[in-house]
Amino acid sequence: MQFDRITASLIILGLGVGLAFGSPMARGALAASESGGYAVRGLGSQHCRDLNAALQGENSEQLMAAAAIWTAGYASHFNRSTLGVYDALPILDNRVVASIAMNICGSNPDAMFEAVIAQVIASFEDGSLPEESELLQFTGADGASTWLRKEVFRKVQQRLAEEGFLPAGSADGLYGPMTRQALVAFQTQHGISETGLPDPATLITLFVVIGAEAEDDGAR
Repeated sequence: MQFDRITASLIILGLGVGLAFGSPMARGALAASESGGYAVRGLGSQHCRDLNAALQGENSEQLMAAAAIWTAGYASHFNRSTLGVYDALPILDNRVVASIAMNICGSNPDAMFEAVIAQVIASFEDGSLPEESELLQFTGADGASTWLRKEVFRKVQQRLAEEGFLPAGSADGLYGPMTRQALVAFQTQHGISETGLPDPATLITLFVVIGAEAEDDGAR
């Protein structure tokens, strides 16, 4: 899924900076104590240095499965407790989200896994949904497929239009030949596998990398 290259881009753009020092949680998260502290349980309480070491061992697959389960629970609680958010993450595969976090952990050994996941969720704000949207399966020419909510896909089309790969006003949430070609062209330009699908690597580049670059340009 080309996470190494994409994670490097996220780190360059500032994702994960300050994680070891309890950086602010994604918007809307709750804190239990008057001082703003809260107890973290389970795998989320582990520091990245320990998880990085464990990933090199013989139980790495079990660790990734546990990380995916913990990520699903954390994201579900975030959705439940955050006003105006139905689903904070455009990527539906919890193992993929956990893999992104584990890759970021590699450059943030002092951070807790919970802080990394919180930062990942915050970074996908442009792809979050305020209301429920139907799930759609997208299938590529080679038979590969991915699942996405229809409104997230419409946001994908909007971002492609903003980047000049689709005509303005063409975001309709439908996966036709024009959108497939636009995805391939976008993937080619950004060095992503040319699947023609709104796959995780493409979502990361559209919603996180490009979004952060735009904010950075606007701040100059």
